[in-house]
This record gives sequence, structure tokens and C-alpha cells, in this order.
Amino acid sequence: MKDELDVKNRLISFAHGLILLIFSSYTYYRMPGSCGDANTQYDKNLIYCAVGYFFYDFFAMAYYGLLDKTMTIHHWVCIIGMSQPLTTGTSANFVVMGMFVAECSNPAMHLRNIIKHYGLRYTKAYETMEISFLLLYIFGRYINGTSLVWLTCRCPSNPFMAKVSAVALLLQSLAFGTQMFSILRKRFGEIHQRKVLGIKARWFEALNKVELEKLGLNKKKPEKGISL
Repeated sequence: MKDELDVKNRLISFAHGLILLIFSSYTYYRMPGSCGDANTQYDKNLIYCAVGYFFYDFFAMAYYGLLDKTMTIHHWVCIIGMSQPLTTGTSANFVVMGMFVAECSNPAMHLRNIIKHYGLRYTKAYETMEISFLLLYIFGRYINGTSLVWLTCRCPSNPFMAKVSAVALLLQSLAFGTQMFSILRKRFGEIHQRKVLGIKARWFEALNKVELEKLGLNKKKPEKGISL
């Protein structure tokens, strides 16, 4: 039952993340603006959408018992940080660029978890989504995220709480870094091991019992994933 609820919630999160990723990319690449620029209606609409989603997601996760301390902090930091430019009339462009940085890895993350819920952990589909998620997360948060937070903090027009939220989200992202790199190394190690043993992963058919035993994997033992 909990897996089914998580799948439904992640389908909504996937759609929300993909929409924000597409529309925030326009601000990020085509009209990033500069420090102190007045909010555009385009950017404000994206913030309304994002804040509304975070309220929904917080209460949905709380209702279904899927909420933990990390996600509680994450949601309220996002809500407070993204809402600040709506009260000052400036800096929405920085928030929307932050959306692009944050959402670039989320669609792959949600698809990875949905695939796993359907018993397809040891498939090429899951592996592709997980590696894509990890690489996009590292690139988005470590490279784009760090530079954007630096620009956000340097801008005197940005609200103080928006700066605090940006730094807090970056630190939270960096805290997952060790785990991300560890899983990435493990996945590439699994790919190499399959090649050595002549085992070919299939897109939507999980490895069978014999193949898992050759790889030294216990299919019956649940694998603990990243709680994102």
C-alpha cells in the first residue's frame, strides 16, 4: 500500500518537475536578468506553481505517512525561500533559475523510484534512470548550484531569507554528495562485472535468479535506496 501511494505521489511530482524544468530553462538560458530586476509575470507564475506544489506535497506526504525530518526541512525552506521575492517585487529571476538547477535531475529520480516499485530494480531501465539522476544531480547541484548560490548571495537586492534558503538547500545537496558518488561507483562496478561474466541487462525484464547469483546479489534482500 505504501509503495502504491509513493508511486501516485511521484507521478504528480514527475509531471510538476518536468513542467518547471522546461519553463524555468527559458529564464535560465534566455532571460536570466540581473541583480535587482523587477519580477516578471512569467517568473511569478512559475513561483506560484512551485510553492503550491510544495504545499500539496508536504501535506500529502504527511497524510500518507511518507514524511520524514529531512523532507520537512526541505519543503519549508523551499516554500519560505521561493515566497520572499513575491513580497519584495524583485529577485524572482534568481528563484526561477534555482528551480532549473534543482529540477534538472528530478524527473529521472522519480522515474527511477517508480520503476523500482514495479520490481524492475535489476533492469537497464532502472540503471539508466539512476545513473542519469546521479550525474544530473552532481552537475546541477555542485557546478550550476554552487555558482548560482554565490551570485544570489552577492546580490544586495535579494531578500535575506532567500539567501539563507539558497545556502541551506546547497548545503543539504552537498551533504548527499558522498552517498551519490558511492552509488555511482557501485553502479559502474556492476556494469563492469556483468560484462566480465557475459550477463546482459534487459530494459524491462529483471535479471533472473541464476544471473543474480552469479553476480553475488541476493534478490530476496531489499536494497535500501536514497530517500529523495
